[in-house]
Amino acid sequence: MITAQAKGFELIQLKKRLDALVKAGKPLVVAGITEGPVLEYAPIQEFGGTINVTEKMRGFLGAMYGIHLRKTTKTISIPSRPFLRTTWKRNNGKWSEYLARALRAGQSPRMALELVGTMMEDDIRKTLDSNLPPPNSEATTRIKEQEAPTSVGRTLYFKGELYKSITHEVHDK
Repeated sequence: MITAQAKGFELIQLKKRLDALVKAGKPLVVAGITEGPVLEYAPIQEFGGTINVTEKMRGFLGAMYGIHLRKTTKTISIPSRPFLRTTWKRNNGKWSEYLARALRAGQSPRMALELVGTMMEDDIRKTLDSNLPPPNSEATTRIKEQEAPTSVGRTLYFKGELYKSITHEVHDK
């Protein structure tokens, strides 16, 4: 079982705030992972988490990848690599300015939000491409060497599922 650290509470609070804005009819654009199987593990990449080591897992890692965990290893830690928060900190001012420019140029609010949403997607993907620290563990590198050789040395990238799952939604009513 994979569990997110306490930071997952922040996601619940954010979802409640977004739901309240949508319910109130406030126009907004949301970018990130909004659905699909990646939605389950994206928060763990963002906030970090732990995996409880089972005997079955221990045997699988040893047989498939030559990764032999000590008997005393009970959990594996996944470090936080805050790709969404990093992107927000780097770009939120730019997005606001672009939105204001688009509206002043006569774009409809929906079209302006769509344009900003596309920009947000691109910026999130750039962050994913930036190879956020910390570097991959030796075990992750071994798995990538066998399963996804083109992703060796890249954090937050395995076979592209997270990268391809980045999207945006506009709520304007």
